Parts: sequence; structure tokens; C-alpha cells
Amino acid sequence: MASWIGSTFLRSTLKLIYITNRCCGHHWHKCNHLAGTEVLVNLLGHRAVIPSTFNYLLNLIGQFIGCDCLLDQCCCIISTLLNISRDYPSGETIRVLGEQLQFLVSESVACYIPCGSNKKLSVTTSSSRAVLLLQQLTIGADSSMVEYIKELVAFPEFNIFYEIRDFHQKIRQTYSPRVHLLNFVKRPHYVPPRLLLCRSTQKVLIWSLCG
Repeated sequence: MASWIGSTFLRSTLKLIYITNRCCGHHWHKCNHLAGTEVLVNLLGHRAVIPSTFNYLLNLIGQFIGCDCLLDQCCCIISTLLNISRDYPSGETIRVLGEQLQFLVSESVACYIPCGSNKKLSVTTSSSRAVLLLQQLTIGADSSMVEYIKELVAFPEFNIFYEIRDFHQKIRQTYSPRVHLLNFVKRPHYVPPRLLLCRSTQKVLIWSLCG
């Protein structure tokens, strides 16, 4: 029964993903379909973190974090998924979250990085939700996620990231480039192909290198 519900949920999610990606003309449509995804996540509970479904949902929702009008909604859904995964932990769930971590963090951090010549950091009510999500992904994460958190790109030197940046720097003190390379080789699938071309990741890397 559980497997049937899980597969049914995945098919429903796939349909929502298709519709959401197709409805790129108006954010209102995306908002409605994301709301549908949120309802499904709440209804399914622990079945929402079946590895394949969990991976698909994180991938889907993460793509819309950079959209201002969808940011708050995306953060809420991902936060719910993180809470469920923490209540029902498994090695596979941790692996899935670990592989999506840099993508989710980069998308969230990019919400605060000024574009072009605008050097002023703008923080809105919605973007503050992204900070709460970042804290949940790092400081508030389960201890089993530490190795993945260590591999994150350094956070920009903005006051809003002070607590997270300080935490990240402390756990990286014993983390050498050699260990980083070995872990990367052990997990060749760690970085999703799309992440290599992800604009938000490029922005975060540039700020880290310049900092």
C-alpha cells in the first residue's frame, strides 16, 4: 500500500513539475502549482522523503528560489521537507540532501547578492525566510550532514550571514583541500550537471574568491 501511494505521489509530482515548468509566462500559475505541491507534501508526510521523490522535490523547488514572488513559498516547502527528513532519517535521505545541499544553499545565498553596480544589500521579509532556510540547512542540520556542510563554498562576508559563516568556518578548520578532493572523487555524482552552469553558484563563487 505504501509503495503504491509513493508511486502515485511521484506521478502526481511529475505532472505538477511538467505543468509548473510549462507555465513560465506568469508567476501566478507557478504559485498555484507550487501550492499544489505543498499540499501533496503535507498529505504524504514521511512518504514525501522517499529518496527518488525527495530528490525530485528539492530539485524542483530549488529552481524557483531565485524568483522573488515565489521565494517565501519555496522556503516553506523545503523547510517542511527538511523537518520530515529529520523526523524520518535514513542513509539514503541524508545522501540525497547532501547532494542537493550546495545547489539549495547557492540559490538561497544568491537572493542577497547585489547585481551589477548595485552594491547595496537588500533584505525583504521574503528574503529573510531564505536566511532561516540557510540556518536550517547548516547550523540546524543533523550531525550526519556535517561532512556535506564542510564542502560548501564559503559564505559572502555580509552581516546577515555572520552566524552561518562563523559556524561554517569553525567546522572547516580541520578540513584540508586534500580531504575535500578525496570526498569529491568518492562522490562523482555529488555536483548535479546543472550546478556547473548555475548562475547563482557562479555569483557565490565570485564573491567568495573576491572576499
